[in-house]
Amino acid sequence: MRGIGPTCIALAALVGLSADVAHAWPAPERHPPTMRGFRLEAVDWEFLPVDVGERHFRVVAFDGHVHSDISRDALHPISELMWLAERKDLDLLVLTDHGSSAARGYLESRYDGPVQTLLGEEVGGSFGHSVIWDIRSHHGIGVAAGQGMEALGALVHGQGGTVVLAHPGWWIGRNTWDPRRWMQYDALRRGGIGDEIDALELWNQVYWERSRELIDEWVGLLERGLYVPIVGDSDFHRASSHRLGDPRNAMLCPSDARGTITETARVCLHEAVPMGRLYVTDGPSIDLQIAGRVPGEIVEAIGGSRLAGEVRARAAEGGTLEVFVGREVVERVTLAPGLDVSHRFTVAVPREDSFVRVEIQRPSVPDDRPPFSLLTNPVRIDVLPRRTDGWRGPDEGPIPGPPGFRQEDVSRPERERAQRRVDLHPEAEDR
Repeated sequence: MRGIGPTCIALAALVGLSADVAHAWPAPERHPPTMRGFRLEAVDWEFLPVDVGERHFRVVAFDGHVHSDISRDALHPISELMWLAERKDLDLLVLTDHGSSAARGYLESRYDGPVQTLLGEEVGGSFGHSVIWDIRSHHGIGVAAGQGMEALGALVHGQGGTVVLAHPGWWIGRNTWDPRRWMQYDALRRGGIGDEIDALELWNQVYWERSRELIDEWVGLLERGLYVPIVGDSDFHRASSHRLGDPRNAMLCPSDARGTITETARVCLHEAVPMGRLYVTDGPSIDLQIAGRVPGEIVEAIGGSRLAGEVRARAAEGGTLEVFVGREVVERVTLAPGLDVSHRFTVAVPREDSFVRVEIQRPSVPDDRPPFSLLTNPVRIDVLPRRTDGWRGPDEGPIPGPPGFRQEDVSRPERERAQRRVDLHPEAEDR
């Protein structure tokens, strides 16, 4: 992760940024606000702890793509969002209104509940949309519409923030380019037009239909030795049609042996997200370890050897847990509803670098969700001799953008599907 310079640190201190500092705020409202179309689904959000030898992690659950009525296409004031976040057992909320960080005033003066908050922003450009996490100025990130990812990333990282490519499966009607162009190999590798992207939002509740296809493309990048972590968010705008915190990111934050988290949520986010020390879920919980490493970490191994693996999981609705090595499912475990399941296995180390990850498939697939209910980032296997160019390719200087993905390159049915999306959600064109 890019470092935060002294100037940014001083600025943060001046404007009182930290989501982790206690303020003498008035008590928040505890009665249910009026929320049109509100639905509170019964979900068990108790996450499994992760203990790896002397290392201990506890889950901090956050939704990183949330809109209040500060965004003109969203409905609910921040007071209602915070009330709902508490009831959804979220630990952290990133408010990503369009073009503004105006939520700071409310949060600093009126909320003192258990949900921590970071200010973010959703911005548009040639790349489609990105969500920025942890903005240090109440004026917003300050990037003009239409600027490229290079300019956005340089500005955000200069302020210590994180850049997430938002819902690349959604073709934004006005854009010349398909956002998937920014998650191709030549774009994401070091020196490419997407080099500044820290994570890919491949599971977005509103635009979930292409998640399976996007995950397959992401696995293809991993097979070529390029790794950018994945995240998932709700893109919440209104309770009548969206579910806050569904999906959510379950990031592993260091804790002591008693389970007390030893660093702030802000620090954990900026450390865990760029390395992928998290999984994405809309209910199940998991503890995946390969040779003492957790998702987002690297195991060094000799080709032809075997690695010990262990997975614990819990899914209220049950399902099928699948362990992947590359694209191959090497273990398949049936999950009984609501019961903890532990499974030990070994992984045969291939002759070239590879990766292990887990998905949980639903017992039945509803109309408004993808077939999976949990996705992990990979435990990467670095087959000796150790790779020297990292997992984003060697630094070969600027690389031209990948060809294709223009509107005229897209089939008529896909263009029509994109237009139907705009017709159904006209507010999205205002983002």
